[in-house]
Amino acid sequence: MVWMALPYTIVLTLVGLLCVEFTLMPVTDWLLAHGWLVTPQPALSQFLPGFARAHQ
Repeated sequence: MVWMALPYTIVLTLVGLLCVEFTLMPVTDWLLAHGWLVTPQPALSQFLPGFARAHQ
């Protein structure tokens, strides 16, 4: 049974690696450009240490 799954495992591994290598960045850029993903913004309290305490 294990030998029957080996070709399937090899093919899926190669397809997954190729997709990550060639499509991950272009698709991520497209999603960012169309607003489907947002870039996380750092919290203001990281830049102003007293900000979080003063506004509680």
